[in-house]
Amino acid sequence: MKMKTPLLFLLYFIPITSFSQSIIYSEGFEGSTGMDLPAGWEVLSSSSINETPEVVNFPNFWDNWWRNDPSTWGATYVHTGIGSAAVGGTSIDPDPTWSWLVSNEINLPNVELLEIRYWFWYWSSQPSYFTDFRILLQEEGSTDWIEVERIYVDDETVQWFYVEEMFVDISEFKNKNVKMAFVHNSTYQFALDDISVFSNDVLSIVNNNISESLKLFPNPAANKINLTIANNISVDSIYIYDVFGRSIEVSINNNSLDISFLTSGVYTLSIETTLGRINKKFIKK
Repeated sequence: MKMKTPLLFLLYFIPITSFSQSIIYSEGFEGSTGMDLPAGWEVLSSSSINETPEVVNFPNFWDNWWRNDPSTWGATYVHTGIGSAAVGGTSIDPDPTWSWLVSNEINLPNVELLEIRYWFWYWSSQPSYFTDFRILLQEEGSTDWIEVERIYVDDETVQWFYVEEMFVDISEFKNKNVKMAFVHNSTYQFALDDISVFSNDVLSIVNNNISESLKLFPNPAANKINLTIANNISVDSIYIYDVFGRSIEVSINNNSLDISFLTSGVYTLSIETTLGRINKKFIKK
């Protein structure tokens, strides 16, 4: 196979104009007052993650999602601004109450990459405490909730005070109307802040007819991605795009790409060939 890619990695990203990024939804829990959540958000409950959540009167207030501000739990629980969404725990044993924080409906565009970004907070001084946190999406017209993220911690002796922004790829839901559910089952306090949905689109012409000619594995990957490309396709260039639209030109070495230098996150591999452009998403662990 004829390869015309450069021999070395350029270890920096170059902004280009052929990648478009937009914030299509954001919530920082700033627009309401007191402990009331913003308009459009629902608080639901279920006794199992697999059950349909319902509106209930929580017998224990701490099972309930509510809006936190510096006058309640305090500023530590807020990432930016003066508000966050918070929920407590009830005991040191697994709690049968799953508390659902459900957004209003969001129209997702038909673009190359979609992701949820958010910050979260938790802490406990007891090693027997645990947190089980999920993110689920529900498509318009469906009663099913589809899980896209899970964070489970069974030893909360380590603090996590908004350490880093979290990313969840939801590109499979493009061109759909969805609701997001942030679901909590825990023995201790938990907070969310600065939730957003980003869309990213490579605007160059993509030849969907040859997309299946490229296989990429494993995905997610930690250090190396293996590639298989049909023999009738010649590669002119290969770029990796991060979520901010910055690019780095890379080269294939023995049918693989070194990605060890990338930080964890979602990327788009864009290959320019003699038959058109091929784009593939991958996750760097």
